[in-house]
Amino acid sequence: MSTRVRELGDRRAVAALVVVIFGTACVTLGIAAPGPTDVVTWWPAVGVTAMLATLTRRSWWWWVLPAVVVANGAANMIYGRPWDLALILSLIVAGEGAAFAVVMRHRPSGLASMATQRDFLRLVIAAGVSAVMGGLVGAVAIPLFVGTGTFRDVVVTIPPSHAAAMLVIAPVALSWRRSLMPIRPLELILQSAVLAVTALATFWFTEVLAMTFAPLPFLVWAAFKFGLRVVAWQLAFIALAATGSTALGHGPFAVGFASDNLSLLAATSLVQTFLVCMVLICVPLAVNVEQGRRLLERVRASSELFRQNFAESLLSILVLRVGEGRLEIFDANTTSATLLGRRVDHLLGLPLEAVVSTDTPMAEVTESMLHGNLDGWRDEGTLVSRPGSRIAVSIARLAGTYDEPMFSAQLLDVTTEREATAGLRAQRALTDITLDTTPCLIMVADMAGTVLRVNRATTRITGFNQKQLVGRPVWDTLTSPDSRDAVRAMYDDPSGNAIIGAAESGVRTVDGDLLRILWSRDIVRDEGGDAAYAVITGLDVTAERNASGLMRHMLAAALSTALIGLDNRGRITVFNAGAEQILGYDSYTALGMDFTDILDAEEFKEWTTEHMSPPSFEALAKSLANGRPISDDWRWVRGDASTTLVSMTLSVVEDSHGHQVGYLCVASDVTDVRRSEELLVTALEKERLVVDRLRDLDAAKDEFVSTVSHELRTPVTSIVGYTEMLIDGGFGEVGDPQMPALDAINRNGERLITLANNLLTLNGLASGSLTWERGQVDLVKAVRGAEAAIGPMLKERQLEVTFKNPAWPVVVLGDAPHLERVVTNLLSNAVKFTEDGGSVGVRLDTRMNEAVITVRDTGLGIPKHEQHGLFDKFWRSSTSQARHIQGTGLGLAIVQAIVAAHGGTVSIESEHLEGTTVSVTLPLYRERTRRLTSAF
Repeated sequence: MSTRVRELGDRRAVAALVVVIFGTACVTLGIAAPGPTDVVTWWPAVGVTAMLATLTRRSWWWWVLPAVVVANGAANMIYGRPWDLALILSLIVAGEGAAFAVVMRHRPSGLASMATQRDFLRLVIAAGVSAVMGGLVGAVAIPLFVGTGTFRDVVVTIPPSHAAAMLVIAPVALSWRRSLMPIRPLELILQSAVLAVTALATFWFTEVLAMTFAPLPFLVWAAFKFGLRVVAWQLAFIALAATGSTALGHGPFAVGFASDNLSLLAATSLVQTFLVCMVLICVPLAVNVEQGRRLLERVRASSELFRQNFAESLLSILVLRVGEGRLEIFDANTTSATLLGRRVDHLLGLPLEAVVSTDTPMAEVTESMLHGNLDGWRDEGTLVSRPGSRIAVSIARLAGTYDEPMFSAQLLDVTTEREATAGLRAQRALTDITLDTTPCLIMVADMAGTVLRVNRATTRITGFNQKQLVGRPVWDTLTSPDSRDAVRAMYDDPSGNAIIGAAESGVRTVDGDLLRILWSRDIVRDEGGDAAYAVITGLDVTAERNASGLMRHMLAAALSTALIGLDNRGRITVFNAGAEQILGYDSYTALGMDFTDILDAEEFKEWTTEHMSPPSFEALAKSLANGRPISDDWRWVRGDASTTLVSMTLSVVEDSHGHQVGYLCVASDVTDVRRSEELLVTALEKERLVVDRLRDLDAAKDEFVSTVSHELRTPVTSIVGYTEMLIDGGFGEVGDPQMPALDAINRNGERLITLANNLLTLNGLASGSLTWERGQVDLVKAVRGAEAAIGPMLKERQLEVTFKNPAWPVVVLGDAPHLERVVTNLLSNAVKFTEDGGSVGVRLDTRMNEAVITVRDTGLGIPKHEQHGLFDKFWRSSTSQARHIQGTGLGLAIVQAIVAAHGGTVSIESEHLEGTTVSVTLPLYRERTRRLTSAF
């Protein structure tokens, strides 16, 4: 059953579909009979457009989509629509078709399909996304540019009608080339006739809304018996019947609606919603049925193939089942009967241990496999009928129920192989001893160049193990890239005459080191004189080659390091390219010079004075006599009389017998390095001074805030007290004109006291000087206390405030007033920043070993880009400032400091104008709890 959907490769077919789009648009407009500004609610042309874009090559879209716009626009204008309205609707149809195609073809193959539920979900998403996109574009563009309709009319009309059209027509196109399921023609004719009669009766003659689902059982019938192709066409028929009858004023969807435009839009939109529901019910059901049939066909084919392979297999295979706690033979093929020396029917029902004896008891194997401890098992044993035989046994579980599991056993006679292996093993052991005692590389290869054996020295010297060498061509591993073609050519002649006897080449070890190997090759011939094997031996001459070339390469290399060799009298004998670069001398000029001539005279004189020696090379040699090299910064004099600073090490050079043969000076120019080090030290010192100054300023700031807060709170408290006495009439009656002024003084005084208390609290938390009362605190009481404290703020507000507390105490270790202050601050923020008509909720719960307090509101929220400063002192969002909401910006900073001191965390989730959720977690009290945090 093919489920592939191919692209349209014929331009004539594409052009025909464009004509179909024009025709369906004209028919739809003719049935709906719209006025010049009405929006047609059934538009199957968009479904044809969506499938045209889906099945057309994207490289053709540049002319296909404009053709769709022309076809739709022409149909709209023929039926009296203004050109601007026709253009907008046509562009929407083309855009929806392109969006639908992009979603449907967003898969590895790049082609649309309707074979699985995932494909159907992709279809629903594609239709929904493109229809909503088209509806929104139309809802904005039509009233704006055409001046007809409203945003609501277009949004209610276009998305359901276009989505329904795409969902109904897409399955028809996606199942166009799909082969039909095995069906009975008479049953299909009967079902189609009953469905047609039911649909016409329902949507033309019936006015009962509940009867609209009368065709559904017959569509489900088609889904189960006939597959997606039939269901898709029948859904298209239902769509035409329901939409056409409703547009003409018949059927249950048209009953009860007036003839005005809005009511007709609602009726036809209801029809499209009905069609979407029918598609969502029937199409996935048909897809499931077809998918099930395909899986059943695969299982049947696999079963037949297994049975055929089982019967004709050259391996001995037994099918086993569990009987009385042991594995019994349920079936056997001819090969196994021949191996076991019995007829197949004589083997059935026998326990496996009756024919094969293994080292591991079969009862243990059976028990382990039944309990799932073994997925498979392999071992060797003997046939009961042939005691001297060796049989390889492999048992694996087959498909079966949990109560009746089935197993397969494969038997392989390896008797001859084991006997031959034992003889070869003895011969190989003798050969291995001979080869492994040889210190050079030895490889044995066949005449095709494949390595058959290597000795231990080969793996030790090259680092490659046996698996990396044996079985691979000689030129693949132990041959340099530039020699591989030549070595491969040696083995093109099977006679061995092209193999070169001796040669030297480079070999890369497994670590990438290059070795120089001197190879020697010889041919081993059989009794007939033909070449049978190539024996290759190699001698590692790397050390010899490196020693002879080391000095030459070292001196010729263009190094940034100076290497200067001296004889015992201090004259220069070696002068490399690095020395030439630093000193500006060429090697010919420098050779024979005294080493002291390149040293700065004043610096060398100071050094010899410190060592109480005359300024000569003998002073340096005397200092080196103790075996320690001279290593220090020196100034050298260049060829142009300028000086440069170098880091120099001068040491004694001895031969292999310990005799001194001269001196070696190694130096590098460090002028820029030392200058950079001085600049870095200066910069670090300046940074240290700046940090100390900032630390002093921060301490002074904290002290200033604390002092100002203390000094401010005392007079303000007095002002508030006297104000309250004036309000209460303690100094005589206060007239009504004076009362608002006294209330303002009292209210602003309380705000100043709160600000001073908040500053003192934050300062105490930051400095660690705040006194804590540590004890068991029931957070239920803390939440209730906050609820009482926030009561006055709610008197003149219209907010829905809810509290959800558990029925049991939620106990933490901490300071009760401060924890209540956390809840109060969060709750007051929620109330303050939530407009009337909103809601505020407080929830206390436990999670694992933590108590969780969640305060959620539907208020103004906080923009994402401003949330990084939530817990900073005096921070306030741009929204609160723009709306002039009072506050100091200290509440969240205090909450975060108190919760952190109690070992808890605070998290905030908020979106601008969508509300805020604050979650506070605190560790629950346990009997073993020793202390809260280091702040206590």
